[in-house]
Amino acid sequence: EGGGEGGDGKQAGLELHRDGSILSFNILLNPETGFEGGGTYFKHTDRTVEISQGDCVVHSGTVLHAGRKITKGKRFILVGFVEANPSVVPYHVRNLFAHPWEQVVELEARATAKREAENGGREGAQLDVEEDALRMLCCL
Repeated sequence: EGGGEGGDGKQAGLELHRDGSILSFNILLNPETGFEGGGTYFKHTDRTVEISQGDCVVHSGTVLHAGRKITKGKRFILVGFVEANPSVVPYHVRNLFAHPWEQVVELEARATAKREAENGGREGAQLDVEEDALRMLCCL
């Protein structure tokens, strides 16, 4: 991701989206002193993860996330997506990913509702369990 936008392969940021992968990752290739801004924003936690050179962010491709805008300089990242061929993945593992979109969307909505309604009288204990389930699903 670079400091500009256009047909040259550079992006200053990326809007909220989901990837079509089991896992997605990005590795920061240059020193974080070479740019300002950036990071991977996760909507369900309302947090932006910023990494150092050589570090890697790994998450479920089904999680709603965005690339925060680079405001100065250039950031270079290696982005990858992990897929699995159903014919070589054991049934019990394939079953985990049978309906990940529906699970993630539901759990994401509940985690977001929890965050937005903190101290609002909602049932926090059940939402904590569901948020933990989302974290586990995102880290498979």
